[in-house]
Amino acid sequence: MGCLPSKHQAQAADKAAELQPTTPDQKDEATPAPAAAPAAPADTTPAPAAAPAAPADTTPAPAAAPAAPADTTPAPAAEKPRPMIFALMRNGHEVIRGGVEDCRAALEANDKDLFYKSWNELMEFYKMHAAMEDGYNGVCKGMFAMLNEQFPNVADDLPKLHEELHGAEHAVQGAVDKGAELEELRALFTPWAENNEAHLKQEEGVMMPCVSKLAASGFNLRQAMREHLLPAAVKMNIDHFVGYAMRVLEAHPGNMPRARVFAHALQFSATEEQWKAWHPIVKANLSPALYASICEEVGWEPVSTRVDMV
Repeated sequence: MGCLPSKHQAQAADKAAELQPTTPDQKDEATPAPAAAPAAPADTTPAPAAAPAAPADTTPAPAAAPAAPADTTPAPAAEKPRPMIFALMRNGHEVIRGGVEDCRAALEANDKDLFYKSWNELMEFYKMHAAMEDGYNGVCKGMFAMLNEQFPNVADDLPKLHEELHGAEHAVQGAVDKGAELEELRALFTPWAENNEAHLKQEEGVMMPCVSKLAASGFNLRQAMREHLLPAAVKMNIDHFVGYAMRVLEAHPGNMPRARVFAHALQFSATEEQWKAWHPIVKANLSPALYASICEEVGWEPVSTRVDMV
């Protein structure tokens, strides 16, 4: 059996415990915390003054450079079209084609009187055009002979085309002269119109390449027109030749300046005295607007002379 500690031993143990240092976890909450370190004194040094603002730039801006002066140099004048002498023949074909269309339109409108008028006007021009190609009663040799002189035998077959058309042409003319009805007119006119178009194309296939070669070679086309072709129309009925061509080409331009080209060729082919007589006919058979436009394009001085349409 163990022995209990004596009273003196217990007291000694309690005293020893009191003398042991306390660990941080064993601190007495009643022990006052050490006084906080005094706060640093406030900084009373005045802040440096702000740098003064930069002075405003009062230097005036440089003046803008003056605008370049407007270019007042006049634009170069548009080049005037050159006359195409043999347009009297090539666009003469377009006159014939336009006249054929007028005849066809009259038949489609069932207007036989208009057909009679359209046909007779067309034939008057057609005969002069053919005479300018074939030659006319010793007055002029004609285009076919002139081409054969420059290109041997090139136009030998062309006169035959006119001969082949004569029969059908005379049949239509006979029907018109007797006042035939529309059915007969249609039956006769239609085959003539088809054969005529074929003959125009065949002539163009020969004529145009030859004329181009002559022009390139320096051949005097103006003199050839004056001497060998145009005298036929002058001798027969030049007023109708000019007036009818102007009206038809204005009505059937084909998106081309056909009337202007024809009239310009006519003016260049004419003598001064001839043009004084023909110019008023050109004017009288064109609309005022187209006539004014042609004068401006080719540089004509408009004429004031008035003549009746022919």
